[in-house]
Amino acid sequence: MIREEFNKEKIDKIIDSVLEEKSETLTNLNKGSIDVFKFLQSEFYKGDVSKNQLFKFVFCSFYRLDNAGLTPEFKKRILN
Repeated sequence: MIREEFNKEKIDKIIDSVLEEKSETLTNLNKGSIDVFKFLQSEFYKGDVSKNQLFKFVFCSFYRLDNAGLTPEFKKRILN
């Protein structure tokens, strides 16, 4: 029971913190990023994206995988 109360208390603190920062977070979002995320989500839910080169390109760009220092082998494995 103590563990559950601790987790609830910790979760409540996190939620309060997020709500306190929400206006700053929303201000920092830009429409372009939201549009790209919605495109990725839409393409993903259409089905298998393993052969969708546009999805792969946009995904890598959006999540900055090309600048993450990942090996070509690792990127090939996660994108195929």
